[in-house]
Amino acid sequence: MPSGVATLAQRLIQLAVHFPSELELIGMSVPEVLTRALALAEAAIGGAPELADGHVALGRLLLCHDDREALADAIDVLTHALQLDPEHDGAEIALATALRRGRRRDARARACRAGCSSVARPRHR
Repeated sequence: MPSGVATLAQRLIQLAVHFPSELELIGMSVPEVLTRALALAEAAIGGAPELADGHVALGRLLLCHDDREALADAIDVLTHALQLDPEHDGAEIALATALRRGRRRDARARACRAGCSSVARPRHR
């Protein structure tokens, strides 16, 4: 059953990410759906920590947050999922997404550091 719980968590994440305006039709908001998905992912991991599915759901949930710490945690969780099941397609795709986001974030930071000295800062009055 933990695999089914993890699948439900992943489907809720998909709804929140890809169809946020449709959630109102079922009387839920994005934060409510993501909170429920977190509880399901944690239950799946608690019920079967040796299965990758719950870890993948948690990793995908972490990718919904736009901060460096959540991204690093997602990479760790998804790497662990692939250690549990090296052929888990969902883990591979989610990890590739996380790594790509990390590279983009790093590239933006490098560009900013390189260009910030030559860019005039706006003055506040």
